Amino acid sequence: MRSIYSYLGLWRIALRRFSSEPVLTFCLLLGWSVVVALASAPPMYTDAANRSLLQHELQTVPNRSAFSFFYHYVKGSSIAGADWQEYLALNQYMETRYSQDLGLPHRSDMHYVKSDLFQVFPLRDGQYELRDKPLLRGYLGFINRLEDYITVVEGGFPAQENAESGNGEVVNVLVSQAFAVEAGLQVGEGYTLFDPSARTANGAILRLEVPVRIAGIWIPRAESSAKWHLPPASFANVFLVSEETYIGEIGERVPHALTDVGWYRVVDGDSVRAEDVDRFLRRVSFVDRQIQSLIGTTYLELSPVSALRRYQRVATAQAILLLLFSIPILGLVLYFIVLIADSTVKRQQIEISILKSRGATTGQVFSIYLLQGATLGIVALAIGPLLGQKVAQFIGGTRYFMTFNAQTPLQIETTTTSMTYTFAAIGGALFATVLPAMGAARLAIVEAKQEISRRQRRSFWERSYLDFLLLGVASYGYYMLRTQGRIAFLQADVPSDPLDNPLLFLAPALFILAVALVAVRLFPLIALVLSLLWARLGGISMLLAFYNLARTGRVYTSLLLLLILTTSLGTFTASMARTLDANLVARIFYEVGADVTLTEGAALRILPPEDGKPVEEGEEEFVWINMPVDEHRQAPGVRAATRIGDFPVSTRVGSRLVNGRLFGIDRSQFPEVAYFRPD
Repeated sequence: MRSIYSYLGLWRIALRRFSSEPVLTFCLLLGWSVVVALASAPPMYTDAANRSLLQHELQTVPNRSAFSFFYHYVKGSSIAGADWQEYLALNQYMETRYSQDLGLPHRSDMHYVKSDLFQVFPLRDGQYELRDKPLLRGYLGFINRLEDYITVVEGGFPAQENAESGNGEVVNVLVSQAFAVEAGLQVGEGYTLFDPSARTANGAILRLEVPVRIAGIWIPRAESSAKWHLPPASFANVFLVSEETYIGEIGERVPHALTDVGWYRVVDGDSVRAEDVDRFLRRVSFVDRQIQSLIGTTYLELSPVSALRRYQRVATAQAILLLLFSIPILGLVLYFIVLIADSTVKRQQIEISILKSRGATTGQVFSIYLLQGATLGIVALAIGPLLGQKVAQFIGGTRYFMTFNAQTPLQIETTTTSMTYTFAAIGGALFATVLPAMGAARLAIVEAKQEISRRQRRSFWERSYLDFLLLGVASYGYYMLRTQGRIAFLQADVPSDPLDNPLLFLAPALFILAVALVAVRLFPLIALVLSLLWARLGGISMLLAFYNLARTGRVYTSLLLLLILTTSLGTFTASMARTLDANLVARIFYEVGADVTLTEGAALRILPPEDGKPVEEGEEEFVWINMPVDEHRQAPGVRAATRIGDFPVSTRVGSRLVNGRLFGIDRSQFPEVAYFRPD
């Protein structure tokens, strides 16, 4: 209980310190929020951008939802198809457990069954033979909830009670309007569906005739076009009956009634993110195994599985890549936090020493700063992800360098990956905040006063020569870039994207850091040289300034390093972004050739002979007819136009055949139209 009260007291001290240093506290909170925002923005942006591409890719087919699954069973033979018990078990699974096992809410579905192909004859007494020529061919089948998909324009839906005929019970059916017009079918007419090659389950020859009567003619319902997950043309030559009739009567009479069976399922995949893909794909595999266990030859013919794998791979890789590109900026912000925290600790150095002299332990003093960091982390956790969403939206609206266009804003959402990066950033910011307090918490009051009064010691990186080590590493990185050839990505034979190589950005950033550290190390020496030079030129004010910088230059080391890194990295990033944008524009123009390229066909014409005599075959004279280029120049908005010919050619050089391209141009007009770089 006593320890609880002591730590409650530490909370009060930590909160009071915020109010005693409001400006420094605000700067710390700003740094924390920026770190969290910059860390969480890349995964948010990559997830939203790649998800938008995923939706576009999956919805390229009209009336097809993104998360669509089509399970198809087909048996291409007149021998009996799937067992009815297996079918009913699988259909029950699809209706009751499918969405639950897949782990996503159900949106819509479509289910159909078709028989094998029948020959269609007029309805008559007697039997048809194999040599008889049919009127047409068609299938028997049903669509689940048929009334939701079609409109009957003639007749009506089939009655449940079927009439009797000489060949057995007549089945009432529906036919499509296109099929009826093509074959001349009328409502009320009777036909016989005959399969001359039908066999029973054990392979015995079966004489199969199914008398049908046209009960109605249907067309697809306009307002239900989105529900036609399979095109209506797939059922144009199908004699449709109700599901009950097909399972009951047709199932008893037709051994191959389950020849073509399909289940189309659409689920709500809006909640699936890159980190959820593995779990979702495992569920898809589990569902597929369940279906295979019921009917072994049912295959998943349509699914977003391949697109999801690609989406997961690209989104994860791009998030890591963007995070690597943002490491220098994150490092700057963390260094800013260290500077603010160090300034705060130095202001409170005597207070820390007094607390220790009155019985506070090193752990308790350190806990105060740890609690301060935890409080800042809680606030940054509330602010940072929201700010990260704005940053991700801003990135999505950037077309190229300093050009912004948010006509189609991305759907930015907080993901599990972004929260992982957020907590990692909070951990880094917490370490940067408490780092200066680690040494201060160990000093007693006498040691603290001695530390304040003594000349400032060299920094750790100066004592360990970290700047020269980093300079060597940066030089090695530059060497690696040269040996890989990745610097010369503008060459035509190197088609890879320069952004695929983070070393292209990290090596210069590391070189900037190393040179900045070396410059800061040499700053007192440079100030001393300037003071000696200025002593010969005169001017007491500048002389004292240079002399003071030479004596106490290490006081300004941290601020000077921050300024050098900020300006140099900002200049480098802006220069690289503009260079990449200019290169992208140049590559596109070199690929197209000009603002617009129009490919036209040419007509072929046979020239008549000048003397009017007939020309024998093979001696005709041909000429290509092209539209005059002046017609294009007269179009609104066209300032210049020229014609260019592109022909494949090949030539033999020694014993080697070389292929190439031959361009034919108009030398007077080509320079006015073709793209040339400004330099």
